[in-house]
Amino acid sequence: KFGKSVEIIECFVCSMKERLLELRNKRILQECLEQCAVVIQARVRRYQVRKRFTILRKLTLSASTIQRCWKCQNLKKTLNRLIQQRKAATIIQAACRKHLCNLTLSRAAFFLIKIQARIRGFLTRTRMKHRYNTATKIQSVWRGFICQILFQVDMLDILTVQSITRRFLAIKKYRKSLKALLVLQCFIRKVNARRELSERKYKSDLLMTRNKAAATIQGMMRGIAIRRVILRNIMIVKIQLFI
Repeated sequence: KFGKSVEIIECFVCSMKERLLELRNKRILQECLEQCAVVIQARVRRYQVRKRFTILRKLTLSASTIQRCWKCQNLKKTLNRLIQQRKAATIIQAACRKHLCNLTLSRAAFFLIKIQARIRGFLTRTRMKHRYNTATKIQSVWRGFICQILFQVDMLDILTVQSITRRFLAIKKYRKSLKALLVLQCFIRKVNARRELSERKYKSDLLMTRNKAAATIQGMMRGIAIRRVILRNIMIVKIQLFI
């Protein structure tokens, strides 16, 4: 009995699971269908709106064209009438021109004239300043050039005068210094000659003393050498006798 009840319960659970799965699948299908329906509805609405917009646009264009044609016809009629009536045409043209001129030129002309006047004044001032500056620069350069030329001429004159005076003074100094130089040269030559003579005497005396000292030293050294040789010979003889 317990096994049969378990089987019944298992069958019931399996049937319930299948029903739940079917319900889930149905819900998923319904959601997908709803999403597709929403997308389709949006596209259909867009299409309908576009159709309506195109129809309205065509109607507006046709209405505007009709209005233009009607206006053109009315204008043609009025123009024909105005051509026939010259006086009325002249009056209307004058009124229209006055109205347009009053609207456009009344506000703009005054300001344009002022702006043009200010711009012209500014341009003339700038040109005058530029010309004045260029004129002053040209004058300064020309004056500087003339001053440089005059200064160079004056400097040449001054240099020539200075060279002449320096030459004259140098010749004087040279003539005065020649005499002093001759005297100094004679005195220096005398001093140098006396020094040379004294040095020669001193050198000759030194040579004599050195020669004497060298001779005495040589004699002493020779005596010492001879004594050593004699002593050696005596020692050799004594050793031979002793042997």
